[in-house]
Amino acid sequence: MLLLVSLVFLLKSVQAVPETFSPHPSSQAVLSSQDVHHDLQEIPKSFDFCPPVDRIPHLFPYIGPDYRWWDKTLWDVLGSLEQTRSFADVLRPFDDFVSRLRDPDLNTTVWAAAAAADSAIPRWCQGQALHECLANHISPHWVPTIRELSMPNTPTLLRPSTLNGEARIHISLSVPDSATGEVALMVNRHSRIVQHDIMARNGIVHVVDSYFPPLVPMMTFIDSSLSDEGGYNLIRRAVQHADFAGELERAQLDGATFFVPDDAAFGKLDAPYLEFLFRDEGRDVLKTLLRGHLVPNQTLFSNAFYGADRAAAASSKTSNSMETPSQIKHVDDKGSWYSYQVNPSRNSSEVQSRSQSQSQPGCYRVPWGHRQFLLETLRPGEELTVDIARAGGFIDLQVRGSAGDGGARARARVKIADFLCSDGVVHIVDRVLV
Repeated sequence: MLLLVSLVFLLKSVQAVPETFSPHPSSQAVLSSQDVHHDLQEIPKSFDFCPPVDRIPHLFPYIGPDYRWWDKTLWDVLGSLEQTRSFADVLRPFDDFVSRLRDPDLNTTVWAAAAAADSAIPRWCQGQALHECLANHISPHWVPTIRELSMPNTPTLLRPSTLNGEARIHISLSVPDSATGEVALMVNRHSRIVQHDIMARNGIVHVVDSYFPPLVPMMTFIDSSLSDEGGYNLIRRAVQHADFAGELERAQLDGATFFVPDDAAFGKLDAPYLEFLFRDEGRDVLKTLLRGHLVPNQTLFSNAFYGADRAAAASSKTSNSMETPSQIKHVDDKGSWYSYQVNPSRNSSEVQSRSQSQSQPGCYRVPWGHRQFLLETLRPGEELTVDIARAGGFIDLQVRGSAGDGGARARARVKIADFLCSDGVVHIVDRVLV
């Protein structure tokens, strides 16, 4: 059902009639070159999409951008709105955040927890963890709703010491409501965006109904969070039986990509072989199999890639959490597959009325094409071939393992992409890569 909803949305978006788009921040706000640090196997194509932003084709409640605060900074907006004032109070003790939100030259997007959420800050955001929690609510990019729909993983200010790049938040559509058919935009599959596109002079505020849960290591995610989903009992047993958490700790990884088979995927193996893997004499074979599903020191999201060179650079740093957020700037790579080109500039139009401000055209360069990645796994001598096909925010990933004895290569499809972790990313695949 969700796939059908997504297909309908894509068709509506592509067929949208070009209309005017209000002025907005300069091109420094779009995704930077670090999101396109790949070796191209095939040059992708793109097309220009000029959406009517006040009437985005959608299946979720959306009333258009709020331009009442266009001449104010993000800090002024957060402190003025009743639903975000308490979130501003939580930010206030941190000079680095306040400085960034006050700076008119740094574009930023904030996912502010609504007042009801602030009344009981969750335990994972309290004490020393509060700074990192808030950093994950702030992106050094200009991310209106139309971009959220094409950017499934958006970088934030948080820099985990175990990840070879910025932490990201995952933005996706919820399952349609059984009664109304409506969907909502969700962040990290947990927090619902309840108010979109409050436009400020130096960025955007989206209001969410709760604080984002903290990122956890991949093994913790599989052992706890993923098991709550159902259908992942065998992978949980597998990592425990093979002591795979100890294996990763000894490997001292800086970022990773783990292609995780679900129960249905394990069920496609021959029953005797599957039974053997979970016996004592099959433990080493199981560990070797899991190594072939994990890519060390390279983090491949569905829309971005942190390579091994970034892992090496990250390992030489002494910082444990994040760069100074008031100093981070991003430069657009307009020729990239992951860039979102914006035509107009702000200039002096900030004080124009809403009707006047929509006189300038604006378009996004929508990524459309195919890329292939060859990734070495933790199993020596084996690599995975990952093919990614993309049409804007609709992305399909397929994985091929190394050739077996018969010369055939196991091929798996990524069923669910982008479970974000503090030390990498987990993708769910429909077949064991043997």
